[in-house]
Amino acid sequence: MARIGRNEPCPCGSGNKYKKCCLARVQAAGAAAAPAPPSGRPLGAALDELRRSVAQRQAVVRQLGVFVLFATAGGDAWLLEGLERDALRIADQGRILEVSVEEKPGTIEIVWSHHFVLDQDGFLATPYAADLRQSRHADYPVARIRAALKGIGKRMAGVHHVLHSETMPEAPAAAEASAAVEPAAGA
Repeated sequence: MARIGRNEPCPCGSGNKYKKCCLARVQAAGAAAAPAPPSGRPLGAALDELRRSVAQRQAVVRQLGVFVLFATAGGDAWLLEGLERDALRIADQGRILEVSVEEKPGTIEIVWSHHFVLDQDGFLATPYAADLRQSRHADYPVARIRAALKGIGKRMAGVHHVLHSETMPEAPAAAEASAAVEPAAGA
C-alpha cells in the first residue's frame, strides 16, 4: 500500500507536486472528511475507463501521474507504477479481475500483484505471490509503455520519491524466477 509523500505527483493528475496542489485542502479539512481532489477520484475513473476498453477489446495506453494504465485488444489490462515498477493486473483475456485499489484524501492504497520489467522480448510480469508463475507478453505495446514511463522519469527527475509500504514482499530474484517463466496465452 502506498502513501503519497509531499514531493510526489498529486493524485489528482495535475502534474504538480502534492504539497503544491491538494495537500493544503486535505490538511485544512483536519479530521473531518476532506474534499476530493478537483477531478474526484482520478485513478478510479481511469480504472473504470480501462475496464470499458477491455470490454470493447480496445487497445489503450494512458499515463496518470506516476501511473501507466494499458489495455490490449486481446483483453489484458494492467495498472503500472512507473517509479517502483509495481504492477496490478486488471484484466486477463477479457475477464475483469477483482483488485484492491482505494483512493482516500491524501492517499491511494493499492495492493500490487506483480513487479514488471520491459525488455527486448516484451513485458515480463513477476508475481509477488509465490504460488504464481512469471509471464512474458511479447504482444503488449512495450514501446508506448516505455515512452509513458520515460515521461514519468523526466517529470520526476530530481524529486526524492518515498514509498511507505506495510507488507510489500520483494520480487523474486531473476535467477529464481527465470525457471518459472511461461509464455502468455496466445503468444
